[in-house]
Amino acid sequence: FTIPIFDLAIVVISRISKGKSPFEGGVDHISHRLMKLGFSEKNVIGIICFLNVYTVIMIYFIVTLNQTGAFIFVALFIISFVALGAKLLKAETLD
Repeated sequence: FTIPIFDLAIVVISRISKGKSPFEGGVDHISHRLMKLGFSEKNVIGIICFLNVYTVIMIYFIVTLNQTGAFIFVALFIISFVALGAKLLKAETLD
């Protein structure tokens, strides 16, 4: 469920910052932003699949490692998604 929640966060932040309602449809989701950055539809699907696999691997390590290791992986996980979110929020949307 990480990717849909991440997508929701990106859309809500983007729309509220532009004074738009977060409840209306639009073309400012992660997939649209990646396409605007120049990725093809196949590449976008691959990137989203990679993010899902990345999430599963990170969660596996978080659950199986000791407390210090888990903390490091949680920090890496959060940093990576914040960095990706910042990059996606800067991307122009298709609307």
